[in-house]
Amino acid sequence: QAVAGSFAGALTDRFPASRVLATAMAVQTTLIAATLGLSLAGVLAPAALFALYAGVGAAVGIAETSRRLVPALVLGQDEQALRRYNGRLHRYYEIAGVAGAALAGLLIWKLGAVSALVVAPPALALAAFNFWRVAHARPQPGEKAVKFSRGLKSWAGSYFSDLKRAGAIVFRDRRLSALALAMILPQIIHRLFEGLMLPLYAKTMLGHEALSAAMITASNFGELVGATLLLRWSAKFTGPLRWVRWGAFGIL
Repeated sequence: QAVAGSFAGALTDRFPASRVLATAMAVQTTLIAATLGLSLAGVLAPAALFALYAGVGAAVGIAETSRRLVPALVLGQDEQALRRYNGRLHRYYEIAGVAGAALAGLLIWKLGAVSALVVAPPALALAAFNFWRVAHARPQPGEKAVKFSRGLKSWAGSYFSDLKRAGAIVFRDRRLSALALAMILPQIIHRLFEGLMLPLYAKTMLGHEALSAAMITASNFGELVGATLLLRWSAKFTGPLRWVRWGAFGIL
């Protein structure tokens, strides 16, 4: 996910970000459907599962990077419009997160873990279809943008040069370095908590893996409440730092 996400910038220099996002979701559709099919056929070996899961992670990395470009390309640089849009977008995202986690828990409880995977391919395919149809402005690539036409060796050299230059920008600025540390460590813990610890706790301590979906549903509901409060009250504060600080204390 990390490696593929860092390639997404080069892809969005060459292709519309919405098309890159749609393609990444279509790849996820195919790989999850393949996982489901192999599992139902009883031939899903661990090695195949690792490869499929890595492929899904790569597609997620590209989707996560490209989707952040789409709002500004659609709306332009109107800060107030982007703030309202992002607030509403996050609320829809969390409503879907609550509903999806609850549905997954119900399916796991009644029909087994594999049944929850059935929902993912059609949902991703529908999202890919809709994002493919989104029209937006094209970004203007800088003079250092990666050029695919120069060949693989030149492209790889440009890619690593971009990574080196980006790292230098972050590490030379103490504010960016602190922000990177503040973002990365909690994200790692969050992923481990929801993806590893909750399922293990639900199965070994609570007696059923479906209860991990119930806990994730509660977590997503909390995020929905937070996003709603932020959208309603953010205009009353002059900057985001007050929210960030209180949020950090709450997470601690």
